[in-house]
Order: sequence, then structure tokens, then C-alpha cells
Amino acid sequence: MSDPFNTLPESKRNRFEGINFRVIDPKDEKDAEGRSFIGRPMTEFFDYVKAKYGQRYNIPGPEYEEYLLSLPPKDVPTEFKNDNFYKFIGSIVDGKVPGVMCDTAGNYGPKMKLFARRVAPSGDLDRRDCVVLLEK
Repeated sequence: MSDPFNTLPESKRNRFEGINFRVIDPKDEKDAEGRSFIGRPMTEFFDYVKAKYGQRYNIPGPEYEEYLLSLPPKDVPTEFKNDNFYKFIGSIVDGKVPGVMCDTAGNYGPKMKLFARRVAPSGDLDRRDCVVLLEK
């Protein structure tokens, strides 16, 4: 059975096929003093990711997010099939950080779902907040 919510044209989907991505997990990263980013402002982690990885990776925006959301369940990458939230820091608008997560309990199998979460200046990076980057 095909997914009735999959509306991205095939030609747009093909644009990202074959491009390698990298997930930056805050549990694996430390600042210059060796401190964790978890529980600190999201913006500190985002700035760190841009500084450390920006020369080697592209920071995806809404197009890659749209691509992930359009994937049929069988094509959702294994790396996304967990309870993490995947942020697109190239798409921050009006203080909201868009991202996706994988709903593994959907009627059509694993399906990417959209969410948006405010970037809080007071600190709320969760252990499940990961950043997605694309290989240049």
C-alpha cells in the first residue's frame, strides 16, 4: 500500500539520493573545556557544529527536510529509526528549529514526521537533539 501523505515529486526526491549525510550527536561532542552540551542552550551547540564541521559539510535547510519527509517507509535510512530529533539548523525561522523524527509505529511503517521546537536561550539541548549535515 502506498503512503497517501507522500507528495514530493520523484524528480525533487532524486536531487538528494546518493548524497551522504552525517548526524552530529551532542552525546559525542564536547566544547573546548571538555564539557557536554546537553542541558545548555541549543544555540551554543549549533554554533559549535557550524564552526567545527562547516568547512567539510553543508548545513541543510528546508529542501533536505522536505526530502526526508517524502521518503516511503522502506527508504527511511536506518540511522533515523530511533527516538532522536534531527535538527536542520540551516532552516531556523522566527526562533524555531525545524526538524524531523521517525514515527516507527505508523500505519505505513517507519515514517518521518515534522516538528518544530523553539531555540531557547536559557538552555534546553536534549540528549536526543541531533544535527544533520550533508557531505560537500
